[in-house]
Order: sequence, then structure tokens, then C-alpha cells
Amino acid sequence: MYKSIQLSHEEHTTAVIETALRKHCIDESSNDQYSLLQVLPDGTELTIPDKANVFYAMTQSVPDLKFLLRRKQSIPVPTTESRPVMKKKNRLSLSR
Repeated sequence: MYKSIQLSHEEHTTAVIETALRKHCIDESSNDQYSLLQVLPDGTELTIPDKANVFYAMTQSVPDLKFLLRRKQSIPVPTTESRPVMKKKNRLSLSR
């Protein structure tokens, strides 16, 4: 679903994400769970950094400005059970 958002040269990523979430009736406090991407004409996506000024971070040389709001994927942290166990092979021995 497309929604229009007017950007000024002072808008930062978090504010734009909050506005987009509000327009889509999603809780604005979850803005840290989303990332803002610009869809370029060739289909590639440009991720706008979290603390960037969107106006200056986006590619402005395209005829049609399209953005995408995507939920960030959490990266699983390996537990001690899933980590490989390293064997201590190279022990230093001192001779006296």
C-alpha cells in the first residue's frame, strides 16, 4: 500500500519512520524495529542510515522518489551450546 509523505530538508530517518508508521496505523514507538530504504529505478534498494538526514542521504537524481519501510531482521546470537569447541593444540612448553 502506498502512502505519501512530504519531506523537508530537516527530516531525519526516525521522524520519517514514525510518520510512515502513523500513516499505516502501526505503533510509532516501534520505530527502532524498522528501516527506511529508497527503491531506485533499476530495482536496487538504498538503505537510509538510522540517524541520517533523509533529504541529503537519498538519491535525488531519480525521476520518481519511492521509499520502502521494512522491519529489521534480528540476528541470532550464538549460545555456548551452538558454538564450536576449540581444542587447545598449540601449547607452549618451557624447558628449564
